[in-house]
Amino acid sequence: MKRGIAALLMAFLLAGCGAPGGSLSAEESIDDAETVLHGETFTAENGCANLALTLPEGWEGETADTPEDGGTDACHIEFWPADAPELRLTLRAYPDGIGLCGTGVTFEEVTFASGQTATACAEQIDDVFWLCLIYHDTPGAYAVEFSGDRTLLEQYGQPLAAILDSAVLGEGFPRQSEAEQVASDAFAEDYKEMRAQFDMNAGVWTVTFLAADAAEVGSLCVGADGKLCLVGNEADARLCGLPRAEPAGDYPAAFMLNDTVYLLSQDPVPTEVGQDAIIGYTVSYTDTFPEKNGESNFSRTAELPVAQTESGVAVYYEGVWRLCTLQGGK
Repeated sequence: MKRGIAALLMAFLLAGCGAPGGSLSAEESIDDAETVLHGETFTAENGCANLALTLPEGWEGETADTPEDGGTDACHIEFWPADAPELRLTLRAYPDGIGLCGTGVTFEEVTFASGQTATACAEQIDDVFWLCLIYHDTPGAYAVEFSGDRTLLEQYGQPLAAILDSAVLGEGFPRQSEAEQVASDAFAEDYKEMRAQFDMNAGVWTVTFLAADAAEVGSLCVGADGKLCLVGNEADARLCGLPRAEPAGDYPAAFMLNDTVYLLSQDPVPTEVGQDAIIGYTVSYTDTFPEKNGESNFSRTAELPVAQTESGVAVYYEGVWRLCTLQGGK
């Protein structure tokens, strides 16, 4: 069941009437909870994480975006009512994701007046009330957290609903649903489900496709421009629907694509290679490594994208676009 955040806060906190800021009962609609904010907007940014929050008159806030210790404190906004500075909430970016222990925690799905959704997690431990509101469909993990006296928190349910709804998270990057759509449209192999993870350092989504037995079928990356992109791991570069090259000679040093044989060289491409330059990808190959420390041999399988660049045909091999020399054709 989904409900408005103000109503949810009241349900969690068992709030009464006549409280400062206009308390609501859990039965009130989401429209009743909506408040138009006219106030100061606070912003914070670190790496590819960014957030913004609008605070109405009578509320104060402070931001942090370059602390020395980084981590979850590297990008956050702390805010509170001016007449109750002990009531402090924090909106954070979580570059390593959010991990919760579910024991004793209540989970409920909520919907803001704007249509944005989140999961509210709450727990009462002795005299301390803990609330964590995790936003959905954002590029990376973002959440608002509070720990303190619930009787104080309950007094500000209505303004909090508007403040939390004003959050702008990960602006300039595709939302999770958008990245999944781009990747699924390009991925032609059969899969059961997909999982998406956003790298707040690189600004790239990695969408992984899984079979019914949870085995990985493949993965694709989506960049800030909402298009497929290549990131380090060659296995992430599989592009479906493009011609697949055939091995020619000692693979992967030589391959055939569109009836032409190319030999991979060690010369890097001097210019940047865009996604639209991709013309195909090579067949899978396996590198077999020698026995190490008494352990058995192991191998690596990868598929390499092929691009037509200003300098000629190139292959993305071992993290570098490398030029190929023309060997001939059929």
